[in-house]
Amino acid sequence: MSVKLRLPQFALGSGAQVASSGDIYGSVWENNWLSTWLHNHVVRDIRLGSIEYKNVWRDYGFGDASGYVLTAAINSNADDIVDTVARRPIQKLIGGIWYNVGSV
Repeated sequence: MSVKLRLPQFALGSGAQVASSGDIYGSVWENNWLSTWLHNHVVRDIRLGSIEYKNVWRDYGFGDASGYVLTAAINSNADDIVDTVARRPIQKLIGGIWYNVGSV
């Protein structure tokens, strides 16, 4: 099978290379392969981290901490007041490492 590639506005220069897999190497990608650059710089997944609980009735509760989301409000004695809240950090996966997300 013969494949013809026509890219009128794409020029290989300054040491750029295209692998048979389609991966591109060059200085634009910090002298690395595009697939490696993407692995090291792009968010690959998100998740919620470990749960934390805090009493809010007759206690201080949680402050406004960066990167957390409230995931539960628990009324353990079925009265009119929430007793406990739960929160989890939002996490992102970049380059095989999980990081807690901060606020902008």
